[in-house]
Amino acid sequence: MGDLNTAITNLLIALFSTKGAALGLAGLILLAAVAILIGVYFTRVVPIRKAVMRRIVDFPRTVEPNDLERVSGLMSRPDRQSFNLERAWAAFRSALLLTPEGQLRSGAPAWTVFSVVTSETQVLGWWSNLFVAIGLIFTFLGVVAALSEATNVLGTGGGSNTAVMQAALSGLLTITATKFFTSIAGIFASVLMRVYERRWSSRIDKAVEDLCEIIDVRIPPVSPGMLAGEQLNEMKRQTQMLAEIRDALGRDAAHASAQRARAS
Repeated sequence: MGDLNTAITNLLIALFSTKGAALGLAGLILLAAVAILIGVYFTRVVPIRKAVMRRIVDFPRTVEPNDLERVSGLMSRPDRQSFNLERAWAAFRSALLLTPEGQLRSGAPAWTVFSVVTSETQVLGWWSNLFVAIGLIFTFLGVVAALSEATNVLGTGGGSNTAVMQAALSGLLTITATKFFTSIAGIFASVLMRVYERRWSSRIDKAVEDLCEIIDVRIPPVSPGMLAGEQLNEMKRQTQMLAEIRDALGRDAAHASAQRARAS
């Protein structure tokens, strides 16, 4: 165990004692952050926004009950990164209802189910936290290497030599200060990802909001007032039917009574 600990310590000292090692690691962190941003933009942001825009353009101006299958075909067609769109439309369609007048109505506004589409950029939040952790890990490894190097210098008999002690302390502070570049790079990468996450999420939100507005205009949601009005009308119809049944039963009873009276 001691040999393994010594080997790891020597490796860290060799790595972090190299001139420009911390700056190189900081540069790699920033390059990795840029690469991830580019990947997320072209594999998530652009495809989902294009998929939403296609549905905005192709959504019909009117939607009758007979048109529902055709509209579902347009909304559920497979595009890149369109899984959440397809899932949202399936949830929206399951809540559709038909009024007594034969009109399509939705159980809730479209945004309540299509808001899931805006989660495409949330992966950047996870990467943002990870880059902060990576920067701190490299910083602490650099501090460990600097302390180990200073300990080795002082432990070889140089502890009684003031010049050696000053050189060891100077090297410790220099190496430690340099290693904080990795933390700075990690925090900068985190901030960069948060900024672009917000920017791209806003673009997707705007496109989804436009799509939801179109859907709500073509297939209006049922408001609580509308539901209350339909329930009131239904109760009135039931009351009228019960009154007609009561009157019919009364007439039948009177007719039967009259027949029995004539028969007697």
